[in-house]
Amino acid sequence: MNYFDKYGLLSHYKDAPCGNGLLYSAEWLVCRNKSFDLSLCEVARWKQIYESCEKLPGLMMRHPEHPDQQGPDDYFGCGTASQILYAPGWDSLAGRILKYGQSQKLLCIPLYNYNNVNPGQLTFNSWLGRFPALIAHLYMSIGVDPGFMLSQAWIVGIEDSSKAKRGEQDRFAIGWHMFQVLYNSRFWNECLNMRDAAMKWHHAFFRVYPYGMSELREEYFKDLNNPLVKELEIAGL
Repeated sequence: MNYFDKYGLLSHYKDAPCGNGLLYSAEWLVCRNKSFDLSLCEVARWKQIYESCEKLPGLMMRHPEHPDQQGPDDYFGCGTASQILYAPGWDSLAGRILKYGQSQKLLCIPLYNYNNVNPGQLTFNSWLGRFPALIAHLYMSIGVDPGFMLSQAWIVGIEDSSKAKRGEQDRFAIGWHMFQVLYNSRFWNECLNMRDAAMKWHHAFFRVYPYGMSELREEYFKDLNNPLVKELEIAGL
């Protein structure tokens, strides 16, 4: 399948890497996991692929040779992939991401700064602490309660995603990843206010995209042959 780049990541280009392979690969893993098609060998291979994109433990690059600053969308994808590939806990991919972010401090306050261009340097684009819903997403990925404030931020984040319109694929895609991690965690039954917000997002999303993520990715990729579109359709996602 020539939509998988030389690093093993799923791309929306043929025979070439893209800038969001970590995100698209996580969506592929959700499909494979739902279909019970992930073998132990495949899990091990995907762990190596994601770990090859760590410049430092928990500090992600778009792919091993991509020079640009990483963004929040791929980190959402990493949280989703981590929940599937690793046992819950701080030794997982999402756990390493959280630990790295917490190591970047200002006056003892964790900044969640992820500068993969100049590690340790704080810039607006590398400061992902400005997305507290992402931090909550990562906590839930490792099975740890994010706490009241981050939980409320998560609810605000998924409510914002639910207000997206047709064509705002990135905004809806973030909500989709948030929904997947919550749905597949213990917090689905323990945090009813988060579940209520997630179900409202689910209804809003399917009103706009009746065929779900397969329809969204088909619209975004403009390519019916991309295997992710097909896998999402088969999985009913």
